[in-house]
Amino acid sequence: MAKDEAAAFIRAFVESWGGGFDAIVQALQQNLTEDCVWKNSGLPDVVGPEQAIALERAAFDEAGVDAIKSEIVSMAVDYPYVAVERLDHLLRVDGSLIATMPVMGMFRLAGGKIAAWSDYTDPTPLAKLMPSHG
Repeated sequence: MAKDEAAAFIRAFVESWGGGFDAIVQALQQNLTEDCVWKNSGLPDVVGPEQAIALERAAFDEAGVDAIKSEIVSMAVDYPYVAVERLDHLLRVDGSLIATMPVMGMFRLAGGKIAAWSDYTDPTPLAKLMPSHG
């Protein structure tokens, strides 16, 4: 995968989250390897699409999130790695803002999919919205 293809792949993945939970589920199922480890600051690591979906479902249900509109601030590619600085805007079903979380994400690609993913952020705003994790 060329650098521009890697950047476009991750951009499309991140931007798909604005379509709501079903779009996120589809993106996770289609784009994560079965053994992809997703690390999130302050949250348990998850492995594979199904655990990633379960984590997202908990966040959506407990925090009242309907969609995540991710604003990419900057991106750097050193294939197979893609680093993405972004602002994740957590939105309610009516489109109103719950919280904005600055995130630095690092993706490692393999075989046209995401093989490893780490998100670095202050999880405090999300943890306050998720009683079982806060």
